[in-house]
Amino acid sequence: GGLGYLFDAYDIALNGFLMPLLGAHFELTLSQRGFVATANLIGMAIGAIAWGSIADRIGRKKAFSVTLLIFALFSVLGALSPTYPVFLLLRFLAGVGLGGCIPVDYALVAEFSPKKYRGRVLTALDVWWPVGVTLCGLVSTAMLTLDHNWRWMLATMTLPALLLFWVRRGVPESPVYLTKK
Repeated sequence: GGLGYLFDAYDIALNGFLMPLLGAHFELTLSQRGFVATANLIGMAIGAIAWGSIADRIGRKKAFSVTLLIFALFSVLGALSPTYPVFLLLRFLAGVGLGGCIPVDYALVAEFSPKKYRGRVLTALDVWWPVGVTLCGLVSTAMLTLDHNWRWMLATMTLPALLLFWVRRGVPESPVYLTKK
């Protein structure tokens, strides 16, 4: 669950690196650059609202993994974007997946945490946020010297996301979900 929060933070921080790079690449105005972050954040908001209900229907475990796959798929496709409008659409769709991680990860971690420690465990999820932002800053700064650096920045975070997807396969279904079904 904490690694899901790490990716949320990483992705939001990445918007700050992408805006100037995409502005130069696609010759964008300042307001067009602002849409780079906006499209992603709107997708995250919609994903956060929608995936809570979806997880109640398909199960937390499945939603736990599917949200990450959606994020990874549309991030890779975003790195291959030929035009600015296509990029915005793909960042929006990646945001839907990543936004879904927030309620699903939180619910799954809460449902597996003993009542006595639940508050501390859920608070510990927030520790992953500054880790994700810091990691994004370090990785993105190192990539500024690469050709097509914005494409590499998007593609690079996909590999850990796919690894996390593979790891999450071993997480059991939520007992709360199973008792309801």
